[in-house]
Amino acid sequence: MIFDVIERYHAPYVYVEKWRVKDFQLHFHTDIELSLVLSGSADFSVNHQNFTLHAGDIMLINRVTPHSITNPDACECIWLAINPSFCHSFFPSLSSVRFQENFIGAAHPLNAALSADIRSIFEFLSEQDVGYEFKLQELLNHVIYMLISSQRYILLSSAAADAEKL
Repeated sequence: MIFDVIERYHAPYVYVEKWRVKDFQLHFHTDIELSLVLSGSADFSVNHQNFTLHAGDIMLINRVTPHSITNPDACECIWLAINPSFCHSFFPSLSSVRFQENFIGAAHPLNAALSADIRSIFEFLSEQDVGYEFKLQELLNHVIYMLISSQRYILLSSAAADAEKL
C-alpha cells in the first residue's frame, strides 16, 4: 500500500481522511465507504468491476466488499467511512443494505449534494467546534437518506449478515 494521509479525523461512527494514493492493495472494511476524488484520477476495482474516477467523481463501496485503488498520478481524495451502527436505534437494517450502484459520477443527480456533505463532514470533524456532533449526525443522516431514497439496493438475509460478522 502506497498512500499519504494528509489529514485524518474521526468521531463515533465516522472516519474521514484526505489522502493521495498511488496504490491501495485489495482489502475491505466493515463500514460503508464513500471516496470523493478531489484531483487527478484513480482506478478503482470493486468486487471485480473496474472504474476510472476523475476529479468530482464518487465511489460508493459497500461493507465487506473487496476493493483496491491504483493510480500512477497520485490523485487526492476524501475518504469517508460510515459505521452503520450510527443509526441502529431507528434504522437497524443499514448494516444489511448493499447498494447496487458503486460509481456516482460528476453528472449523477446525487453527486453535488453528496460531494457537499462529504466536504462538510471533513470540515466539521477537522474544526470540531462546539456542537459539531449535532451537525455531524445531521450530515450522516442526510448522506444515508439520499442513498437509501434514490439508489437501488438489496437487503442481505439475516444469515448472510451474521456470516459477515465472523
